[in-house]
Amino acid sequence: MANPNAAAVDIGCAEHWVCVPAGRSEKPTRCFGCCTDDLNQLADWLVECGVKRIAVSASILRSPDPEAAAAALRAALESCTHA
Repeated sequence: MANPNAAAVDIGCAEHWVCVPAGRSEKPTRCFGCCTDDLNQLADWLVECGVKRIAVSASILRSPDPEAAAAALRAALESCTHA
């Protein structure tokens, strides 16, 4: 792994799959919803796991409201960055 403090996030329309480095969590791969509360839980989990960098991919290119989804994910990940 190029960065031992990096996580991977696969952004979907209805859910986001997230993987942290082995040994950081009992369950290193988790699925989170797309609502604000879900994204806040995602950010909290990344902080708990000591994640400092995130690689993002999108398994879908369409979303019912892509701007809102992107803004909510940015806000959640920003809280991770400032932790």
